[in-house]
Amino acid sequence: MGMGVFAFLKLSDKGKDLQKLSLIGRQRRTLVEGFFISSLSKPQKLIMAATSMKSAASVLLLLNLLIYFVVIVIAGWAVNHAIVRSRETASVLTIPAHIFPIYFPVGNMATGFLVIFSLIAGIVGMTTSATGYLNITEGGILNLHAAAASSLITLLLTFLAMGLACKEIEIGWTGANLRTLEVLLIFVSATQLFCTSALHAGVSEVTADPSAYGIGRV
Repeated sequence: MGMGVFAFLKLSDKGKDLQKLSLIGRQRRTLVEGFFISSLSKPQKLIMAATSMKSAASVLLLLNLLIYFVVIVIAGWAVNHAIVRSRETASVLTIPAHIFPIYFPVGNMATGFLVIFSLIAGIVGMTTSATGYLNITEGGILNLHAAAASSLITLLLTFLAMGLACKEIEIGWTGANLRTLEVLLIFVSATQLFCTSALHAGVSEVTADPSAYGIGRV
């Protein structure tokens, strides 16, 4: 019995020693990593920050490219449906619906504005997402500025379309396709906002020290 207790205590001491060694190892790795980061020069830190920004922005741009494509498809279907059906449905309506500037045979009175601005935002968004991704992959401060500027324009158009989507939701009486369009516009507004923020943050970091990227101040 005494030998068993002694062996158990000895194993416990060994376990404590292993835990101490593991803790010391983790502390050493933390110190080494901290020393490595602190030893980096400012240009190297800027390059690391820009690399992480490019990765995040690239993913968001590809995601937005896909979402804007779906927005174009749904908005294009709504426009085609309106062109085919408006004549036969609007002819039996009374004033003021008969002379409403943008009448659509589906949805409500906000649908016409929503579909048109969604189509514009989708085309602009898909174009700027593709060109922005190419600008980021090519690198360079000028390409980054171009991507940030085009992303801001897309963001403003998307916010406009999202506002009309919110108005259509408030009025109600919409079909499944239009509800899908509303959800996509709200979602892509958030992703486009994150993408624009990441691009402008990258522009600020690069502009702060352009020499870190081998180019002069512009």
